[in-house]
Amino acid sequence: VRDDAMAGRCLEEVLAIEPEAETDFEVLQVILRARNEDDRLAQVMRRRAAAGTLPKRRDRLLALAELVYARDPVEAAAVLAEAVKLDPTSVTVLLRLAEVETDLGRSAEAIATYRLAIAASSDPKTVSAAWARIGDVAERALADGEQAVEAYRNALLAAPDELAALAGLARGLPRQ
Repeated sequence: VRDDAMAGRCLEEVLAIEPEAETDFEVLQVILRARNEDDRLAQVMRRRAAAGTLPKRRDRLLALAELVYARDPVEAAAVLAEAVKLDPTSVTVLLRLAEVETDLGRSAEAIATYRLAIAASSDPKTVSAAWARIGDVAERALADGEQAVEAYRNALLAAPDELAALAGLARGLPRQ
């Protein structure tokens, strides 16, 4: 193949026929990123997210959300919501969606999503960190000291060594 543009077109054709061709996608991704063609890469990623097993589709949507986040966090949230619909128990996707919702100022939605992640996770550290984030959102964005203290307490119940929760609790208790 003579140049990157032609190689890119050829790889896109291969992926249109065989979306599971991981190596071809990785090469195309390098080419398109080098050429600053993130929109085109997003289109390819979107098409690939429609194919494959549920975990692959979910993970492809997660990767797409990461790609588009910098230029359009609202679109990233929509892509992550799609991934949650595919796999409502994916703690990784739920946590990322909650973070994006927090960044967008959607505090109530973020807290609800963190709670879904807590329900889906069996890892005490993950549960504790999610409770601590709920505390942070409640404290900073909602100015709800009572909800923040409750969340920080839950974080410490899940993992007593969660320093962020301990600091949040120390900030919140005197205010009550």
